[in-house]
Amino acid sequence: MRQLGALWRGALPLGEAFWIYAFLIGATVNIAATAAMLGALAANLNGVLALAIHLSSLPYNVAMVVGVWRSAAHHAGARHHAEAARISVAIWAVMLSVI
Repeated sequence: MRQLGALWRGALPLGEAFWIYAFLIGATVNIAATAAMLGALAANLNGVLALAIHLSSLPYNVAMVVGVWRSAAHHAGARHHAEAARISVAIWAVMLSVI
């Protein structure tokens, strides 16, 4: 839980926030939510419940975007890396949220 707080504050190094929390964990969280939604639909559960299950990953998606965005602000390296990370994580979050 402490690491999520550090992510939210932008206290993690940009590479860690981007590769581990946005891409690796972000993909895992969203794949799990999508799989759970598909399971709910296969079990003929209410469509609204299935949608709610799918959207349960949105809070994490917001946290990963905010965390990477803030980490990019503190990045001591090349500015174009920080800006590329910001653009990439925003696109990644939209893709994960829609799929």
